[in-house]
Amino acid sequence: FAFWQNRFSAAEREDPLVSGPDANPDQDDLANLAGYALGQDPRSGQRRNDWLQASVQVVEGRPHLAVEYRRAKNLLDLDITTESSTDGRAWEPTVMTMDQPAVDHGDGTETVRLRQTTPIAAEAGTGMIRLRFTQRP
Repeated sequence: FAFWQNRFSAAEREDPLVSGPDANPDQDDLANLAGYALGQDPRSGQRRNDWLQASVQVVEGRPHLAVEYRRAKNLLDLDITTESSTDGRAWEPTVMTMDQPAVDHGDGTETVRLRQTTPIAAEAGTGMIRLRFTQRP
């Protein structure tokens, strides 16, 4: 993340409201840490709705939450985990499996496809999934 922050000027790097992990100076709806994880430019200002695709995948007749997203490759200082919810308020860590190898885009990013290992419970009705970005110490 520190190397990615070099895209900011020295003065901007000193200001956590501009270059900090929770800042969003380009107003693209993604905090800097998420932008770093997803291989995006912190100055683009582009609102990309395609960075995360969620779907339901049927395996052996049972529905599973699935997610596909583009991320920066070789992120040694960051963990990306998935969480799921049935109501959007209570979120739980979700165990996911990679369906196929990541697709390398040749620009320092790759697309990964993950599927929840347990099916969506019939009584849940709906399922939501999100990504959590956590910096490693």
